[in-house]
Amino acid sequence: MGKGLVWNGVSLTDTPVVFMPLTFSVTWPAATSSSVSDAAYEVIGPQVFRFEYRYLRTDGSLSITPPTNVSGIAAVIADIAVIDSNSKVLLTNAQITSLAAQLVDYTAAMAPGQLRTQWQNTLNTNTTLPRPAVSGIRLYERYFYF
Repeated sequence: MGKGLVWNGVSLTDTPVVFMPLTFSVTWPAATSSSVSDAAYEVIGPQVFRFEYRYLRTDGSLSITPPTNVSGIAAVIADIAVIDSNSKVLLTNAQITSLAAQLVDYTAAMAPGQLRTQWQNTLNTNTTLPRPAVSGIRLYERYFYF
């Protein structure tokens, strides 16, 4: 999900863009909780059902938490799982939610490309979903350099 943020001083009711060390779960609880809702969130894309990101630091290390100094970030690495609309109709929302939960989160020890590989292995070994639906799922990993 995505949420448009206002700049400081623009609104007395909306939470503005903030900088670390504030955490998402405290500042925007709906971003990390399945029980808290916020109508201002938007879907990242109609076919995207899983999204993960982490940071490539300027020293070459990878981190799942942002460094306190933004100049220490060389890139943001994003992984997404997308299902085409023809394959999506073969699955229920519950099946897609279950599959998304089976795709693991980043861990600090993962090397570049490892998350996408693990996601692909999860799809390859899935025996509960129709194969035509699984074949319509694409996984992407991209680096967004600063």
